[in-house]
Amino acid sequence: MNDEVFFQVRYTVTVGERDDLLRDLAQLRMAESSRAEQGCLQYEYLLPVDVPDQVLLLERWSSSEAQQAHTGTAHFAKLADVKQRYGLSTKVVRLVVGGA
Repeated sequence: MNDEVFFQVRYTVTVGERDDLLRDLAQLRMAESSRAEQGCLQYEYLLPVDVPDQVLLLERWSSSEAQQAHTGTAHFAKLADVKQRYGLSTKVVRLVVGGA
């Protein structure tokens, strides 16, 4: 069995631009496109209620290979453009959980 891979990605955006960022992510259909990928078990954006300049992304993949394939998709490439447009600061925590 493959190891599952979890990511916690914390984006920090300029105060007042979070809604614009979320709108652009929705137009890109980033979450929906990612969830449709083989091996994607979770892909969701969350908003910390007490930190108005942050967006939290939780990802869970069935394997490192599935997650690596995700980074080669067209929507992932477009995400890089969005991140650059907003000058996002990004912090990533990666956790690998061994299979049984």
